[in-house]
Amino acid sequence: MVGFGTLLLMAGLILALIRHLKALSATVERFREDVEPVMERLRAESMIAQARAEEIPERVPKRGADARIRR
Repeated sequence: MVGFGTLLLMAGLILALIRHLKALSATVERFREDVEPVMERLRAESMIAQARAEEIPERVPKRGADARIRR
């Protein structure tokens, strides 16, 4: 009888674990859906910032012999 009770207890625990895993999975999916627009905006802004960073050396005055001195 003790073995059967333990089996029922383990089955109940496994079922509860499966329910919690399903709930966690649904929560993670909702989180991913909520975060996706923010991540897309960050990617776009990152690309813009990268393009601007690549343009900076073109705008910086030269420092060689032919560089102009600004006062």
